[in-house]
Amino acid sequence: RRSSDLLNHCYKDLINVIKETLGCLPMLAERAFNLLSPAGKSQITGLLKPIMLEGSIQLAEFFCSVREFEVKKSHEKYEKKRGNLENMSDYARTMDHYSISLTDIGKDKEALQYAKQSLEIYKMLFLKNSNRFDSNYALSLNNYANCLRNIGKNNEELQYTKQSLVIFEIGRAHV
Repeated sequence: RRSSDLLNHCYKDLINVIKETLGCLPMLAERAFNLLSPAGKSQITGLLKPIMLEGSIQLAEFFCSVREFEVKKSHEKYEKKRGNLENMSDYARTMDHYSISLTDIGKDKEALQYAKQSLEIYKMLFLKNSNRFDSNYALSLNNYANCLRNIGKNNEELQYTKQSLVIFEIGRAHV
């Protein structure tokens, strides 16, 4: 059997064992993921999405690799159709998720770069269609603010947090 078939077959059990045990399994899972074909990585990434939302200290590095793959994949889609709002939103979302994963493993400066790129895209989307992208923009502002706080830029963090709250309130007023 192909490695992606094996990983696909046992990924839930593997994740549960990794969460409950200390050892080198997370590193081995990350290595196995990195050896997969792009199609295999896509398949595993799709299966792991709900699990990654739960978070895990033991799996932080592995999840970061998976999120990095998501960013690369959504960037390719974005580049093919730059004006497509869905592709732009997906690319920004994956960068936000990746920045959170980078923060989880202590790469705060790199996380800030991805959060900023995501924020720039969501700002463009918000300016094009504020009703549709207000919550995404507000969440991205908040994520960027968190990244600023993590590197000690508290005054800037406060400005972005306030902006985020204003956008959230505007969005709630439309409901």
